[in-house]
Amino acid sequence: MTKKTKKVKLQSEERPERSDGIRVREVLNEEQFAKELWDAEDQLVVVQFTAKWSVPYPNLAARFRVLSEMYSHALFLKVDADKCKETANNLEIYFTPTFVLYRDQELLEIIRGPDMKSLELYIAVHYGAPY
Repeated sequence: MTKKTKKVKLQSEERPERSDGIRVREVLNEEQFAKELWDAEDQLVVVQFTAKWSVPYPNLAARFRVLSEMYSHALFLKVDADKCKETANNLEIYFTPTFVLYRDQELLEIIRGPDMKSLELYIAVHYGAPY
């Protein structure tokens, strides 16, 4: 006879940090992207869409990582638009970087281009104060 355990839903402030220390998760396919959004529940999700064909922006990855540390209870994802073509097409992502914010699988904001000030502003609006 096996004992059944009840899954307890954590509030976003109670979510444990990843044990591997990685703050920005790389998404490899559509299924993983859908699962990340589903598992995040009411947690703010900040997605950076990238592509190999995109113009490189120096320091963008470092600045995105810093935001992930400042807003440690949000989930930060890096998605290759070529590996998640259906999602990229649905969001009309024709250039990168494009940033998308979600909560409860609902799209909140889209920021097109490397506008980190706007990204941080929208994160603050939907997240609240950092730390």
